[in-house]
Formats: sequence, structure tokens, C-alpha cells
Amino acid sequence: MTHHLFCAKATTSADLKNSRPLKPFSPSVWGDHFLSVPLIGDEFDELEKGIKFMKPLVRDMLIHAHVFMSSHSSDKERICLIQLLISLGISYHFGKEIEEIINLSFPKLDDIIAGEDDLETISIIFEVFRLYGHNMSSDIMDEALSFTRNHLESLDDHNASSAISPHLFMHIQNALDTLT
Repeated sequence: MTHHLFCAKATTSADLKNSRPLKPFSPSVWGDHFLSVPLIGDEFDELEKGIKFMKPLVRDMLIHAHVFMSSHSSDKERICLIQLLISLGISYHFGKEIEEIINLSFPKLDDIIAGEDDLETISIIFEVFRLYGHNMSSDIMDEALSFTRNHLESLDDHNASSAISPHLFMHIQNALDTLT
């Protein structure tokens, strides 16, 4: 596959001065030095082959989550996989599948988060649903924070029996200060 680079005529500084006044900016600390990267077609072709090979595998993981994960947590795992794809910047490859999963999972939200006490998982679910336009109440986050606060306070109470190291106690205190 050949890659073509195109150049377009930039406006000259004289054109800009005639069209609008510009504020004089101080020179950039980075300067106007631009690095160039040589384009090697063979490397791009290999990357393209790798992407074409992996796309169906990831699509299968999204669609057939019950095969790869336990059926009871498959919706939760799918949502976490969607968040991973978003973080990697490749979710656009699976837009249709992601929309379908989100739309099917949202009505089952109460079942998905039932008994979930992991703040990270709750926040991932919250973020993904909000990102895809579902108005999810922030009450779930308040509930997760309340659980976390109660858990940390119970650990803080155990310090009296010196079951917790001073280093860990310091982190618990900092977390409690942040949560209050």
C-alpha cells in the first residue's frame, strides 16, 4: 500500500496582516524546530496486517463475552473492555458493536452493579455510560464513595490494636481526609 503526502499552500504573513491584526506572541521555548520521521511503507503494511488480524478477535471478545468470561459478569466485563478500547484510542473501530452493547446493558444497570464494591469498576461503568449519552445518576458514585469511606474508617479503627503499619495508616488517613 502506498502512502501519499500532500502539501497545501499556507497563507503568508502578509495575507494574515491584511486580513486581521495579530497579537505579537513571545517566541516559543520549543523553537520552530520540527522533527521528521521517515515513512517506511513496509512497516506501515505490517502494522496494517496486524490491525486487520486483531480486529475480528477483539470484535468477538465484545460480542461473545460469555465465551471469554463468566456469564454473570459478562456485561460488566464488556463495559470494562469498552473503557480499555476508549483508553487505547481504538474504540472507533468497534463503534456499532459498542453502541449496541451500551444500549442493551443500560436497562440492566441495577443488575450489573448489584453487590459491586469496587470503586474502580463502578467509576468505569459510570464513565462509559455517561460518555455514550446515558444519564446515569451520580448517586451510584456517592454510594461507592460511602462504602469506601466506611471501609477506610474501619481500617482506621484497627490501628488502635496496631494491626496496621504506620506507613499504611498514613495512606488511610490521607484517603479519609480526601474523602471528607
